[in-house]
Amino acid sequence: MIIYDGPSMLNGKPIVAILTNINNPSVNTKTGDMAQLTAMPKAIKPSTAIKTGEDDAVCGDCNRRPINAKETGDEPCYVNPRASNSIHRAYERGSYNTGTVTQLNKPLRLGQWGEPTAIPYDIVKALVDGAPKSTGYTHRWREFPEFSSICMASVDSEEERLEANALGFRCYRVRDEGAPLMDGEIDCPESDETRDIQCANCGLCAGMAVKAKDISIVAISKKKKL
Repeated sequence: MIIYDGPSMLNGKPIVAILTNINNPSVNTKTGDMAQLTAMPKAIKPSTAIKTGEDDAVCGDCNRRPINAKETGDEPCYVNPRASNSIHRAYERGSYNTGTVTQLNKPLRLGQWGEPTAIPYDIVKALVDGAPKSTGYTHRWREFPEFSSICMASVDSEEERLEANALGFRCYRVRDEGAPLMDGEIDCPESDETRDIQCANCGLCAGMAVKAKDISIVAISKKKKL
């Protein structure tokens, strides 16, 4: 279902936001069965947008965009655009209706690909309010503090974590292998292979809607398959 078709809140370029897996199960083994919200440039295939830099419409200036990671040496975003490409092809075929969703019977994942902050806050908040659980992350926590109520601040350093906390965010911090947790953090439960935990039955990454410690995870290498 198309839940938004309009200018990106990040840079004004045309985007669409599509909610999938509302009724059909998701096959993502990391997240489990969740409804998936994808924000994408309207007129270009996601994988092409990633290569050309036109993913800025839905990813902003994130340092983990592949085009930026080449310059900075950061580990690039691990999200595979294959699913987003499939959604975009279906959109171009006219396979999705436009509408609103007031109630979901399963947890919601904000950002199968794309920043939740690219979409107007009121639209995203209404989706979250209609879901039993949700997960969401934003690298644009400085510019969109209102998203602290529903999203984790994605941070890449101890300094960023403290800054985001001061702005009212709970954080999801990516750290290097071997680096310790900070006070007030726990390891991402899904990363513990001895436990059968998926995002769908965890629900800790819901911003300030959940009263819990910050979450941290060891950087996921592109060499690892999810």
